[in-house]
Amino acid sequence: FIQIISEETAYQITSMLEGVVKRGTGRKLKDLNLDLAGKTGTTNENTDAWFVGFSKQIAAGVWMGVDDPRVSLGEGQDGSKAALPAWASFMAEAHDTLGYRRVNFDRPDGVIDYTICSTTKDRPTNLCPTEKEIFIKGTEPSQVCKTHRMN
Repeated sequence: FIQIISEETAYQITSMLEGVVKRGTGRKLKDLNLDLAGKTGTTNENTDAWFVGFSKQIAAGVWMGVDDPRVSLGEGQDGSKAALPAWASFMAEAHDTLGYRRVNFDRPDGVIDYTICSTTKDRPTNLCPTEKEIFIKGTEPSQVCKTHRMN
């Protein structure tokens, strides 16, 4: 067993890919009631589309395309429209068939929630619009926002 990246870094990447499912091009997957992470993809001219993702138990990818790059999947046929529905169907069926239940991704102790300025991504002042983000402990922003402060 050779560890390539830390558990904390792996969790940050997983969290980013969960964002695709929760707020991005994969948001249709929320209906599956599974903890999922993944990424859609589409080539120029809509000749290929894919979705690659995972739960804690299963990883899978779906590619839709034609071997001839001159043949388009059709106007607007991107990863979320062409590949995601097949991936969702497979994952739902696989989890049901194998008896897998919803399992959250494990959050390592070294990952913290931290409030940042939603504009500058720095430490917020009391005037900043804010949002929460995850950080590996010790890597949270050290600079205070210079945009939202009283002069």
